[in-house]
Amino acid sequence: MNDNRPKGNQKHMDLSARNKIEQGLNNGDSFRTIARAIDKDPSTISKEVRKHSYIADRKSKNFAPIPCANNHDPNNPRASICKMHHMCGDNDCQTLCVKCIKYRCADICKLYEPR
Repeated sequence: MNDNRPKGNQKHMDLSARNKIEQGLNNGDSFRTIARAIDKDPSTISKEVRKHSYIADRKSKNFAPIPCANNHDPNNPRASICKMHHMCGDNDCQTLCVKCIKYRCADICKLYEPR
């Protein structure tokens, strides 16, 4: 245990400490390294990051779409139950739409709804 840390109930972290945490995360530093820099416990850094971080929405087309609710079997979650064909308009295609590499179901299927 590190006896050099300040004692007492320090419930709030000031803005300069939060800025140092942000800089450390941007530099790829570990929670332990950041904690040493601002004289806090690594678990405090972890909690602070969890408390004040957010997950951005998927804005890029490069990300995989959210899985379709119509292609989900709760008894077999890894199974693909969608049997849709020809949603792209190519009637000669023999591939299921869910396995198509040309188009994504989320973009062309009328029945697609996010799970």
